[in-house]
Amino acid sequence: METPDTDGGYIPMQSVHSFRLEDKDENIYENPSRYQKLSWISKVTQVGKQAWGHILCLGLPCAVLLVVVLVLAKNNMQRDQLQQNYINMTRERETLQKKLYQLDRLKHDLTGEKTKLERRLSDLDNIQRNLTEEKKRLQSNISELDQRNRILAEQEEDVQRRLSQMMIREHNLTHINGKYEEKLFGMGWHYFEPTWYYLSKQKRNWSDSRQDCKNRGADLVVINSREEQLFIAGLAMQAWIGLSDRDTEGVWTWVDNTNLTETYWAIDQPNNYKGQDCVVIWDRTNRLETWNDEKCDRKLLWICEM
Repeated sequence: METPDTDGGYIPMQSVHSFRLEDKDENIYENPSRYQKLSWISKVTQVGKQAWGHILCLGLPCAVLLVVVLVLAKNNMQRDQLQQNYINMTRERETLQKKLYQLDRLKHDLTGEKTKLERRLSDLDNIQRNLTEEKKRLQSNISELDQRNRILAEQEEDVQRRLSQMMIREHNLTHINGKYEEKLFGMGWHYFEPTWYYLSKQKRNWSDSRQDCKNRGADLVVINSREEQLFIAGLAMQAWIGLSDRDTEGVWTWVDNTNLTETYWAIDQPNNYKGQDCVVIWDRTNRLETWNDEKCDRKLLWICEM
C-alpha cells in the first residue's frame, strides 16, 4: 500500500516507517512543512540507493566481462604473435640447420684437401731433402774431380816440360829421329816443317803462357810466313801468340825482338780497346784475317814454337 505525498506522488510504506522523529511527542501534523521536507529527502535517498544498486548489479558484470574480453583479445593477439614467432623461428632453425649441414660438408671437404696437401708437402720435403743430399754429393764429386784434374794437368805439364828439356839437351832439333817425333806428337806437339808447335790444354794470361813455353825450351809462336799463318790459325779457336806492343804503344814486336812485317789482322783490328796490348789468334773462315788485340791479363790458350 502506497501513501500519497504532498506533491501528489507516492512513497513506499516502508519509507514511512523509516522516518526518524527527533521528538516522539511532537505531532507531525502540527508541523507539515517539516514532514514534507523529510519525505522528499527520503524518496531521493531511496531512489539513489536503488539506482546505485542496479548500476552495481549491471555494471560490475559488464566491467568484468569487458576486462575478460580485453584479456582474451590480448591473449589471442599474444598467442598469434607467439605462433608467428614460433613459425619464423622454425623456419630460421631449418635454414640454420641447412647452413650448418653445408658448413659441415665444406669442413669435411677442406679437411680432406688439407690432408692431401700436407701429404704432398711431406713428399716434396722428402724430395727436396734427397735432392739437396744428391746435390752435395755431386758437388763433392765435382770438387774432387776438379782437384784430381788439376793435379793430373800439373803432372802432365811437368812431365812434358822435363821431357822437352831432356830432348833439347840430348839432341839437336834439326836431327830429331822418328822415335822422338812420335813422343812429341803424343804430348800435344804439332809438326810443321821445319818447326814443332805446342797447343796448351789450360788457359793462362799472356806472361804466364810465355813462361810455360820457356819452361818447355820454347817461346810463344812467331809467325814469319803466309803458310805458317794458315797452319797456326787452324790449331786453336783462340790462343796467345808472341806479338805485343807492351813496351811502346802502337809498336808491335815479336818475342824474338823482330819487327812486325807481315800482318794478318781481323777487320777493325787492332783497336786498343781499354788497353789491349797482346795479340791472340782466332780460327776464322778467312784464316788470313785472324789477329786480334786483347788485354794481356785475360786467360786463354797459347801456342809455343820450338
